[in-house]
Amino acid sequence: MPWAIGLTLVISTILYVLVAYVAVMSVPIGVNPKTRDSRLFKSIPHFLFRQGTTIFRMYGMYRPLRLFTLTGSLILLVGLGAIARFLYFYFSGEGDGHVQSVVLGGTLVRRPRQIGIVVTLAIMGHHYRRVAAGL
Repeated sequence: MPWAIGLTLVISTILYVLVAYVAVMSVPIGVNPKTRDSRLFKSIPHFLFRQGTTIFRMYGMYRPLRLFTLTGSLILLVGLGAIARFLYFYFSGEGDGHVQSVVLGGTLVRRPRQIGIVVTLAIMGHHYRRVAAGL
């Protein structure tokens, strides 16, 4: 079972089991009485942030196409929105001074292509992990 270094072991195990379609049994867990404050996390928001980043990383590891397609699509939509803003002002006769919309839109429209290259590498890594894990 592959483990992600530096991530929470329990969360990465649960996400791996979900991706591998492994049957999970319920295991009763006892709780010891509280003797001192926890030193693992400073606060609940800190804990939630750490778990959220863990889930995001593991999702990118096991479902790279979905994650990067969503990211690339959002960036493309923002870029097209900036270009549409410029075109609106240009055709309404107020196109002067809105060149920054074209620059921003052009830059953001090109980014999904670069994300596509990252997707290719991520998918290759995903398939390598599946072969190495015997899935």
